[in-house]
Amino acid sequence: MERKGPVGREPYEIFREACHEFRSSLTEKDKALFKEFSDATSILATIKEDAKSHPVHSSTLTPCCKGINSIANRLSPFFDIASLFVSSHPEFAALAWGSIRLVFVLGSNHAKFLERVCGMFENMSILLPAYEEYASRLRSRLTAKGHEGSKRIFKTLAYIYADLIQFCFEMCKLFTRKRSRLLMLHSSFAYSTVWRPFDIRYDDLLQRWKDHREIFELEMSITANIQQFEIGDRVDELLKRVDGDWGAKTTYTRDLKELDIDSLLIRLKSWIDPPAWAYAFENSQHRRSERTTEWFLEHYKVSRWLSRITPERTISVLSVQGKPGYGKTTLCATLIEHIQTYYTSYSTYDSVAVAYFFFDRQRQANSTAMAALRAILTQLLHIFRKDEAILDIITLLWDQNKTGQVTASGSEIISALCLLSSRISKLFMAVDGVDECQDHEDLFDHLKEICQHTDSVSVAIFSRPTLVIPQDLSSMLQHLDLTSTMNFESLETFLQPKIQRLARDGVISSEENRDQVVKLLASRANGMFLWVRLLVEYLQSPNLSIRQRREALKDLNRLQGLDALYQEILRSIEQRTWQAARLNITRACQFVSYAPRPLHVNELEVAITTTLSSAVDEYDTIPNFGKALSKMSGALIELDSERKARFVHVSVLEYLTDQSRQDQTLDSVSQLVKERSLAQRSCASCCLAYLLYSIPAEPLGGGPQVIADRDLQKLRYPFLEYSAQYWDYHFSEFLLNLPSVLSQECDFAIYGITAAYKVKL
Repeated sequence: MERKGPVGREPYEIFREACHEFRSSLTEKDKALFKEFSDATSILATIKEDAKSHPVHSSTLTPCCKGINSIANRLSPFFDIASLFVSSHPEFAALAWGSIRLVFVLGSNHAKFLERVCGMFENMSILLPAYEEYASRLRSRLTAKGHEGSKRIFKTLAYIYADLIQFCFEMCKLFTRKRSRLLMLHSSFAYSTVWRPFDIRYDDLLQRWKDHREIFELEMSITANIQQFEIGDRVDELLKRVDGDWGAKTTYTRDLKELDIDSLLIRLKSWIDPPAWAYAFENSQHRRSERTTEWFLEHYKVSRWLSRITPERTISVLSVQGKPGYGKTTLCATLIEHIQTYYTSYSTYDSVAVAYFFFDRQRQANSTAMAALRAILTQLLHIFRKDEAILDIITLLWDQNKTGQVTASGSEIISALCLLSSRISKLFMAVDGVDECQDHEDLFDHLKEICQHTDSVSVAIFSRPTLVIPQDLSSMLQHLDLTSTMNFESLETFLQPKIQRLARDGVISSEENRDQVVKLLASRANGMFLWVRLLVEYLQSPNLSIRQRREALKDLNRLQGLDALYQEILRSIEQRTWQAARLNITRACQFVSYAPRPLHVNELEVAITTTLSSAVDEYDTIPNFGKALSKMSGALIELDSERKARFVHVSVLEYLTDQSRQDQTLDSVSQLVKERSLAQRSCASCCLAYLLYSIPAEPLGGGPQVIADRDLQKLRYPFLEYSAQYWDYHFSEFLLNLPSVLSQECDFAIYGITAAYKVKL
């Protein structure tokens, strides 16, 4: 039989359809949890007991009962009035009470999210009229005129019932991975020919309930014979909206939908506020040599971790640990790429995703646990941007934010990840450099919370062996310790074309066996890809003669290990460059080591060439500085995707700033970087000299009433923004790190200057 549209339906049909369709939408698991209740008292008592007995979130769930209590107290007289029209159908009220309780039960494992839902229930309850005040008056009206005279009230009650059931269904849908079927009640706020964002649908619901309250109260005024004609006109006007705007939304085109989704995604991503996360992954992909990482994917522990597609609680966390410079970041990128290629399109499962994060001590924004989780949530939002339920989950948290914060709180990020991970058939998370995370203990706690109520999450953690993993993770942890024998053949594969080039350049004589040189270097590398790569860069340095390169190959004991190689690279720079060039590279290392934020290549060029007694001009530039920087630094400094300077590996930073390291000369590059007070003084001096001599003492816009264009000033004065913002940071760090004798002298000098200034006053 063909269904009637929402306009022509009888109120009783709306009640009956909502009741029948909701029952049909329940999964077998839902049916086991679902229970009907006769009245508000019984449901509130049960929910209170549910909250009290919850093993984890008891204290958090108890406040949630407030919202349930509010809606229940309003709906109790609602059903008293509804029973005047459908007295022989108590199942309508029983199902509504049961649906509210089902929302509470399904959401109890996601307390933060449920708190928002209960707040929405409370907002809805506020809009309902005080039915109890009108019950006796309406009963008298029905006795006198029958149901025909009150059909308009009955219909608005039916719409409220449909909205309530539809809302409960949508909340249940968000708390579970899959529903047996969809529910789209024709007479509810959600009925539409196309998808609309959740915040818009919820606003529609609130508007409908406002209209219902006005209709109901106006009808009661008619019953009391108050201004019948004017009120009757207003009721007719509202009923036109009821039968029109409350029906299907059909003017929403596909283009508008896509525009709304794009706009919503931008707002949600801004609210999540993630750091940039793709650079390390893309950089590792670019640097990886062919046929050097297959061994990792073929390792039986990695294969077992990857093969856990079915929801069985076996291995869920893989801990991959290796020494600095081993190439863990490249292995992590390989794993991510492999999952993206072979698993995210896995035919048996409808939603498989991989999200990742690379911790980076050189980027403060990428060194906290919450930064990682914000990036992972943003990736999942992007991956499932066409999944309406996932969009609704994050939109609800954003739209119902009561704190007024423009960015999501940490608890909101965790709540969203917990709920999303329980909906996704399989979620892989790959996290590299966990030892560089400032608060890795918090990271482990958050990961445990995310995995607590789902068996669909598998996490791969890459770190140094120094990282201590909590014992309570041992039950779902698999260790993979990276050894030098595992990647020996990969090192040989990487070295072969490099050695051939060195042979062409004459570094290796024709008498020498190239294969033996490859094996020797691979053996000396002791598993460290970084050592091999930097050694090759060192042997190709234009600062070295052919003889010096050959001698370096013959005396590899002197270059054994990363620290020894770093020392030799810096020693080579010091011995084979002029004093001015050594000053440039020293300043570059100082700024990259101690700057509170990474410097753009344009900023760094000005910073290292600034003279302390005159203005910077067009002659104070280094030709093609972006490319020259790597050669100047012996390949120790590189530019990232944003053209910001960074060390090629965090171990370079650790070597240069290691206070226990002993240098032979006091004026060496490494010594001038290691001594924090000297380095900070140098940075502060460069900043102040640039501000004093290179920036004119006048309005930069050309006049006192003209606002300077920021982009234009960046072109004219690349180092202005950094030096103005951070000179005092470097100066204060200089004072804090002074030796005690110099600190006392500095305090005495400042006291003397202050006293002299007071005398002048």
